Amino acid sequence: MFGLPKELAGTIVAGFIAAVISLLGLLISKENKVSEFRQSWIDALREEIAAIITHAHAIHGAYLANFPSNPERWQATREDFVSLNEAWAKIKLRLNPEEDQSNAILEALKKYEAIFVEDVTAPDFSKLGAADDELLERTRLVLKEEWKRVKRGERIYRVATWIAAMLVIVGLFTLLRPSIALLVHSARRDYRVIERKDNYVDKEGVPASELSHDHDVVDLVLTHGGHKIYGQCDLSTLDKIDPNASCGLRPLHDYDCVVGRDDVMKAPMPLGDLMCTDADGRKVYVYVAKEE
Repeated sequence: MFGLPKELAGTIVAGFIAAVISLLGLLISKENKVSEFRQSWIDALREEIAAIITHAHAIHGAYLANFPSNPERWQATREDFVSLNEAWAKIKLRLNPEEDQSNAILEALKKYEAIFVEDVTAPDFSKLGAADDELLERTRLVLKEEWKRVKRGERIYRVATWIAAMLVIVGLFTLLRPSIALLVHSARRDYRVIERKDNYVDKEGVPASELSHDHDVVDLVLTHGGHKIYGQCDLSTLDKIDPNASCGLRPLHDYDCVVGRDDVMKAPMPLGDLMCTDADGRKVYVYVAKEE
């Protein structure tokens, strides 16, 4: 990378990814806070609309009570009128008249206000039910849209989350790439047997005749990646560890083989420099003498 040593380049890339993820974390945190404010806005608008309807109907009930005089009726409805005007003011400050759905609520609110403002002494409560329905319906549309925005998150939040996820994937791939490459390289079916020699020996490993021998030690020559691999397979060392093992690799055939582990003390038994699979699905453990 730009002529830098691999170790230094890796450190720089790792540091860059960490810095970007940290920045994205700040963006995500900030956008989460925006979503929290938006949720608070939704809750407050819902409460203010409910307050308008509640206090409006409380005033209607007071008028139905037929107080003997206007001062007495005013005394009974004063707090409701104050709360009603407060809710109206908060909603007008909360909504943006340039947005169609918000403007629709403001228009419904004007009709609601007209019931009480045009004639305070004798409001036309016959219009109250229709005004309730219109105000609630238009408010539901705004709340529904705002809730969708809260649920899916802010645009920057969604983009930052996607970028962070991609960086994590890239980082994991970078870290695991050597292992993946090793597995792909070592497990390909391109180990070809080009030579096989059966050696008959007694229990001490001394050459014996085919009729009197104890077991067979197979010398193998395989090719892989342009190299020759010289190895040996001896089943006498595997009968109690893997009784299904074989030495059944045949010349002119290709086999799947995996390079054995280098940490011999920790590697699972049985050991082998190459662990191949023969045509019958049995394991073949090859001890390699040299590669050229």
